[in-house]
Amino acid sequence: MYISPTLFAAFLGTGALQLAATLAIPKLEKRIIGGFLMPDNLAPYSVSLVKTDGFQQFTCGGTIISPNFILTAAHCVVNKANQQLPPANVTIGYGNMDRDAQESVKATGVYIHPQYISGASRDVRYDIALVEVKKLKFNKSTNSIPIYNGAIGTGQRFLAMGWGATEANATKLNMLRGTIVTAGDTASCQRYYPEFDDNNGPQICTLGKLNPGSSTCSGDSGSSVVASNNDVVMLGGFDSIGVFTVGSSCGDANTAHFYIHAAYHLDFIANTTNITKEVLTNTVPAEPELPELPEEPTSSSDLYYDEPVDRISLIDPVKPILY
Repeated sequence: MYISPTLFAAFLGTGALQLAATLAIPKLEKRIIGGFLMPDNLAPYSVSLVKTDGFQQFTCGGTIISPNFILTAAHCVVNKANQQLPPANVTIGYGNMDRDAQESVKATGVYIHPQYISGASRDVRYDIALVEVKKLKFNKSTNSIPIYNGAIGTGQRFLAMGWGATEANATKLNMLRGTIVTAGDTASCQRYYPEFDDNNGPQICTLGKLNPGSSTCSGDSGSSVVASNNDVVMLGGFDSIGVFTVGSSCGDANTAHFYIHAAYHLDFIANTTNITKEVLTNTVPAEPELPELPEEPTSSSDLYYDEPVDRISLIDPVKPILY
């Protein structure tokens, strides 16, 4: 997923206020806790996830990493007894920033990191799962995102997003929203959560004092947290279990929030999806599907024969297909 350098610099370099001016957003409101409404098609990799547990439904987020796999939090695909849900109980919504306008597909497989459910209690450092779906058709509103595999240093900015609450203790809304969060230093993060290693371990820690009033919150679990790498948007991680948002409420300056670090779990992701790490971390977007050829062309001008002759593409005088 590529994005213009100017736009993403506004996201992660110059801050949310200048981003608002860039996108002609008249005024930032408290949305995903100090965030903003995501522009259409800016995050085609971001999906919603609904799990059904008995008579209750719970909403999470997720990230498309291939045409068949969604990355999300493990606690989004388990029941109250911490047991893996059957695929039929998990529904993925995709293709729109508005959850009410999304297409939906049922999961065909659910795979939870074995270290998350191996003991009597959940290990939130391994709060990661993959949801398999039938092949998604990629276009401008549905696409995958590569995983960022570089080092994460103190002060690195991320764009976190979700369909969760827009204010602390508020109800969830249906439009995807984003907010800027910043990676904290190890010592400060360990004051909130002593088991935290560093930002290149299983989790990424962001500190409320670095972006006061900005945070993900209730209902954002599993949602994408992205970074810019040479002007390419890449997945840094995703929102994890809310109990480790430490402080009086979401977005307070005296808080720390812990996200799952996607690249740390590349072995699990690659082994589960049967996709190589090189492909998972590649910055080249998936090729769009070519249009179907007509069985009988109406005229010789309808087809263009390239070298070799078995490579055929339809000519569009306005938007030619590029190889």
